[in-house]
Amino acid sequence: MTIEITERVQAVWHMEIQGGNWLAAVESLEGGGSKISYRFRYYHDDKLFEDSKDLRHWYRAESEIDVVQAIDKVRQVVAYMQRTGVGVDSHEIVRGRLSLNDFAALLMAQRYMHTKRVQAGTE
Repeated sequence: MTIEITERVQAVWHMEIQGGNWLAAVESLEGGGSKISYRFRYYHDDKLFEDSKDLRHWYRAESEIDVVQAIDKVRQVVAYMQRTGVGVDSHEIVRGRLSLNDFAALLMAQRYMHTKRVQAGTE
């Protein structure tokens, strides 16, 4: 499972946690509502993608709340994780009025973001 950067993705977060990191995204849903996807990743090696033995736990929730409210909910989670010492060094990117290409370029420029290009039909 992964977060695929599409027209629907409106915000992405990254935060360091002890022994790993946390990644989240908010997407708009067709017909209204939103989806929040997030994962905890615990490091076991320094490899990426399928070659890595890192432990990843993925979660997804769909809701009738709009994207603005969903972004606020994730911000509350980030604040809680930081306040309780679970997470540090959080980073948020909200798409706003950026084009998909500009948003994707901004994400790919982040030190914590690892990307791979996938040809249609191969995954």
